[in-house]
Amino acid sequence: MLNLILNENMKIYRRIRTWILVILLFLIILGAAILVYTHLPQKDPNWRVTLQQSIVQNNKIIQQGSKSGVPANMISQLKIQNAQNQYQLSHNMANPLTGWQFSSEFIMTGGNFLLIVFVAIVAGDIVASEFSQGTIKLLLTRPRTRYEILLSKFLALVIFSFFLTLCSVTLSILIGFIFFGTNGYSIPTLIVTSGGNIASVSLISFFLMIYGLNTITVIAIASIAFMISTIFRSSAVAIAISLITLFVGSTISSLLQSYSWDKYLIFSNLGIAGYLTSGPTLPGLTLTFSLIVLFVYVVVMIALSLWIFKRRDVALT
Repeated sequence: MLNLILNENMKIYRRIRTWILVILLFLIILGAAILVYTHLPQKDPNWRVTLQQSIVQNNKIIQQGSKSGVPANMISQLKIQNAQNQYQLSHNMANPLTGWQFSSEFIMTGGNFLLIVFVAIVAGDIVASEFSQGTIKLLLTRPRTRYEILLSKFLALVIFSFFLTLCSVTLSILIGFIFFGTNGYSIPTLIVTSGGNIASVSLISFFLMIYGLNTITVIAIASIAFMISTIFRSSAVAIAISLITLFVGSTISSLLQSYSWDKYLIFSNLGIAGYLTSGPTLPGLTLTFSLIVLFVYVVVMIALSLWIFKRRDVALT
């Protein structure tokens, strides 16, 4: 089994497409850093007054709370913003942006979606390419069951997800250091607890939690694209349908938020890292609940993939 996993990893990293995705990731992070750096506001001599006014305004919204229809996750965000503003005032920090903060902000504001798209591309191709390139017959001549072959592909995909996440965190931190400096490691990071309160954690703990939860999200989406890849014989079709499912699924989930059963859909539970910064997106959701839902979906997707692959007619290839 280990040799099969190693072989599948070699297939992934030998392809030029894989390294094109890594280069694109680097260029996007670099572009984001340049954009943020060039649009940083000039040092405001009245920055303390501005922050104090922001705190007062946020407190008014927080006090009104649900009476004025303000979502609970927005109230959590405002509480965190107030705590951060207060920390800036207490420590005389006119510009709190650091390389560490840039890295965490990148993964929370679009970086994770980028990883999802990249992994979905690889996942949508990993099985279908064997049929489109005609290598599936050679692969099945090995003294291994179809289950072992397919599971080795999925495990290789999981390893690739971790690899791409590691590239993201490493590149974003290094580029962040270049543009925004290395200071800020000791600044406390604020998160929303399960009870809706604000707590302070160390930077390393925050990074482990954020990137760990985002990796789970990436793997959950990869399992969907992986199943789609076992259905179609064309890599292009499998990748296209995987990406369409990703975009359409998120949109449909947003439209169904008024229904109580929407919380059981996989796309309603993908933003698990958001629990740390803004709380649940839907009433009744918890981090534990979302993790269980994602786990169930991954297991179901892998089971369906195995069932489909077991019954594929290779003779038609």
